Amino acid sequence: NERIYKKYIEYKDKGNIQGLLFYNSKIFRSRKADVEIKLGWTGERFVPWADDPVINYEHLHRYAFIMEFVKDKTVLDLACGEGYGSAMLSDTAAFVTGIDIDDITIKHASRKYQKPNLRFIRGSIIDVPIEGNELFDAIVCFEALEHITEHAQLMKEIKRLLKKDGILII
Repeated sequence: NERIYKKYIEYKDKGNIQGLLFYNSKIFRSRKADVEIKLGWTGERFVPWADDPVINYEHLHRYAFIMEFVKDKTVLDLACGEGYGSAMLSDTAAFVTGIDIDDITIKHASRKYQKPNLRFIRGSIIDVPIEGNELFDAIVCFEALEHITEHAQLMKEIKRLLKKDGILII
């Protein structure tokens, strides 16, 4: 993090914002999983190995930014997709659960990102397959609202799963 901050200052001082975007997209870019499941760029589901630094930065910076807000917290990442964001959050969070509706994507994420404080579950964000109430300190939901029409049901699930003093990051 200190190295990234120093690079940020260097690019900022030079007024080279595009260079900063490109640098950050390379820093956070992950390698393709060395497993049979190779997810491709669909235009909807982001993959960190996409060859567009602006799109990479657009997606990755959100998770990098919120890492400090989820430090030592239990986190639910709704519509986690390929899993890169959940994996990033697990660097600071106590535990992260990523949920996505696509079975192949969840299999990919489970194989690629293996950490003791990280798990992936196949399920819908409007009917989260986790029993119980008020389980998470933080719930993250990026790039999902435009893909569903049941916004009231999503908010009901968030209210069920988020602790009273928890934070919701959309």
